[in-house]
Amino acid sequence: MNINDIQELLAIISSDESIDVLSWIGKKEISPSDVPKVLISASNYAIKQGMMKQGKKLLEIVIDKLDSSYGNKVALLLGTICFNEGDFNSARNYYSRLPLNESNFFKYVRTFVEQGDLDGLFKICEDLFEILKDPSLNNIIQNAINELIILRYNNNISYLQKIDPTICDQIRLLGFPTNYNDYGIKLSNSIIPTGEFCADNNSKDLLSAFAIRCTTIPQIKRFLSGIYTEHPVFYMHMFYIFIDLNMLNVSLTLFDFSIMIKCDYIFKFFDLNCFELQFHDTFFKKNVPFPTINFSFDETDQQFFNEKLLPLFKKINIELTISIMFYKDKLKKLYPDNFYLSLNEKIKSNSLKILLMTSRFTTFLKYCTKDMADAFERLGIKVEVLIEKEDEPLGTRKDFTYKHIYGFNPDIIFSIDHLRYEDDLPKTIPFITWIQDLLDNIFEIKDENLLSETDYLYCSSSLWQKQLLGLPAYKNKKINILTHLLNQRIYYPIDCIKKYDVTYVAHLNMPQLYWAAYIDTPDSSLSEEEFIHRKLIRYLESKPLKSLTIYYSGNDDIRLELWKDFFCFIGKMAPNLDKNLHKFIQNIVIVVARIKPLKHLIDHGINLRVFGNGWDKHPWFKHMAMGPVNNGPDLNRLINETKINLNINPAMSFHNKVAEVTGASAFFLTRNIGEYDLLPIDMFFKQGEEVILFENEKDLLEKVIYYLDHEEERKEIAHRAHLKALKEFTFDAAAKRILRDVFDICNI
Repeated sequence: MNINDIQELLAIISSDESIDVLSWIGKKEISPSDVPKVLISASNYAIKQGMMKQGKKLLEIVIDKLDSSYGNKVALLLGTICFNEGDFNSARNYYSRLPLNESNFFKYVRTFVEQGDLDGLFKICEDLFEILKDPSLNNIIQNAINELIILRYNNNISYLQKIDPTICDQIRLLGFPTNYNDYGIKLSNSIIPTGEFCADNNSKDLLSAFAIRCTTIPQIKRFLSGIYTEHPVFYMHMFYIFIDLNMLNVSLTLFDFSIMIKCDYIFKFFDLNCFELQFHDTFFKKNVPFPTINFSFDETDQQFFNEKLLPLFKKINIELTISIMFYKDKLKKLYPDNFYLSLNEKIKSNSLKILLMTSRFTTFLKYCTKDMADAFERLGIKVEVLIEKEDEPLGTRKDFTYKHIYGFNPDIIFSIDHLRYEDDLPKTIPFITWIQDLLDNIFEIKDENLLSETDYLYCSSSLWQKQLLGLPAYKNKKINILTHLLNQRIYYPIDCIKKYDVTYVAHLNMPQLYWAAYIDTPDSSLSEEEFIHRKLIRYLESKPLKSLTIYYSGNDDIRLELWKDFFCFIGKMAPNLDKNLHKFIQNIVIVVARIKPLKHLIDHGINLRVFGNGWDKHPWFKHMAMGPVNNGPDLNRLINETKINLNINPAMSFHNKVAEVTGASAFFLTRNIGEYDLLPIDMFFKQGEEVILFENEKDLLEKVIYYLDHEEERKEIAHRAHLKALKEFTFDAAAKRILRDVFDICNI
């Protein structure tokens, strides 16, 4: 076979059908006994030319389709190719076809070693028990296991350093446990039981903290298998583990501890032999909660909790209560009734201080607080940010808050989504609350005495502002609008080529659930839950885009009306609309409200690109999914490289994207949501001159086509919006405005 024939064959093999190759060979009248040799020769040529995929396909045809004496040679060659490519599962499959000898078995076992798969190696020990009676083969396995155990141990030490550095330092002093075999790991089986322990536990909520005692190796295995959560939450729960350190050290050789940095828990280990002092110190040095849920493997665990931990909790709680009372009294003296009189002198002496309180478990608010702190600092104000540390769960304990305030002695406190009363802080210190979310702690308070004259309220939603002013607790308060703001040091114009026609940036939740509504499975074959999902998605898709905003209106009557209408649509009785049900529906509404307009654009040939998690899992969008984009310089460049930046948020047209896009002097196209818009963008930007709104899918398509064709008009609109944003919607402008409001009310 000449070069032309080989090239023709490689062109054919690029398709997915090996039958075409065999047909081609038949036409060439090649002797059946020569076919394997011909294909191997063509494969060698392809591999030398860097055409690995085609070369492997030819070898696979030889080994899978043809009965020849070349099988072992080809299996070895394919195994080697896959091994070198890092495809160890495929390499293992090919090596397993080779005759059993020391050389081939060594290659087979090395796939586990290179993959770091100690558990897989233990499993084949069970399957190959009879074979491993051969001392030479047994020795290969034992050496591989020892190598993997040392590798796993070292990896786990690095994980433990991230999980709990204090306990990791103690483990390092113990060194590698050479006696790990004493704990029952044999070549015949791994003796480690399986089974879940508390995965996706229903008891988890924002206040949950867990405790467990592990006294045996199988219990450690059960614990590790149980902490896996399919969808880890962005906030973390606290988990206290009471364990013998020697046993923990041994378990580092046996199990993969990486799960402990991939789940939704923060872990703290305590040495069972001397935990009292360590436990006491932890609560006074770290912002951590008491365990509220104890998990027991047997009755001795409950006895341990009752007789050892509970008395310790009570003792520590008394000390914490005394600490809170001490600092509360200190704060009362620090902020007397006439405290506001001191602000004037501090302004004159340029010694004003502001404390900003936030949480690291909410990405947007965390960075929003940091941007506001920077803006205050540029005004010559000393600032501090009170935020949880990396090894602390959600929220700041009251005693830590009081200590921090007393130590920093701020003149103003700033918080997003939290009011003064939640921490029972003195009513004399000016407290600024920027309301950015519809939360119970703000919208369901009844007592108007919880708010004082020095509570300064700002709201990111005009609709919420109206609702709050209608509540008794806020009847004597002034609530100002404070929109999402621009950090012009992060989002600004750059000179670049416009690579994208239209982009949309947001995560897509539940893509699999959405797509499942359109698969061919008949309704009768679905579970009731799957049936409800399918019908709800299709029902919501039948509704006009504008009507999907009702779930963000805050009007339960309107929500219930849609819910009852849906169940009438599917011929079932409507249940009561509780919070869990509302949240579930709202999540689906978000998905539908995003997908409807985007689907309309791609159906009409618009060159759309979507950024964020989840899009690649949806068949409609996977070919245009670009993956997540980082906030900051990466997002700024993307905005600058885009001709039309879309906002299809179903709740708010003045979304935080407005600040980012206008800061970059880029063109912005957003929804005209109507009466339920949380913050209408045309309250601040002139429609048609500084911002363009679309009404529905048809209007969106028409405006996308128009502004793609009218570049200069697009640039002029974007430039006018940019100038407006720099003047009115920066963090610097907001910081000045907030200080003016505080000083005006204090008559300074």
